[in-house]
Amino acid sequence: MSKFNLIENLFINKFDVKSAMTAHYARNSNKEKEDMTVSIDKIYPCQNMLDGNKVIECFLLNKDGKELELAEGVKVEDKVYLYNGHHRVAAQILSGKTDVEIKVISLTKDEWQKLYNKVNRLNK
Repeated sequence: MSKFNLIENLFINKFDVKSAMTAHYARNSNKEKEDMTVSIDKIYPCQNMLDGNKVIECFLLNKDGKELELAEGVKVEDKVYLYNGHHRVAAQILSGKTDVEIKVISLTKDEWQKLYNKVNRLNK
C-alpha cells in the first residue's frame, strides 16, 4: 500500500463524526496525558480532511530535524482517537513511519461510552 493510500485510509475511511465529537469532549477531562507510541493502524481521526500544504510543511520540518509538538488523542482500549495533530501524523506516515508518538488521555471503555452517550444525546 502506498503512503498516500495509508493516509487516505487513516483520514477518510476511518472517520466517524460521533466518535470525533466524543474525543473533542474528552480532551477537556482532568486526566493526565502521557506520551505513547501508537501504531498508525490504531489511530482514528477526528477530522476527515487534510490540507496538503500543511502536510508537506510538516514533512519538510521533520526532514530538516525540527521537533514538532506531539499529536494528541484519547486512548480507549487499543484505539487512539486523534483530536490534534492530524497533519503532523500524516507527515510522519509520508516519511515512512508506522508508529508515531502521541500524547494521550486514557479512558476506560465505560468512561468512553458514558461520554459518547452524553455527547450524542446533546446533538440530537
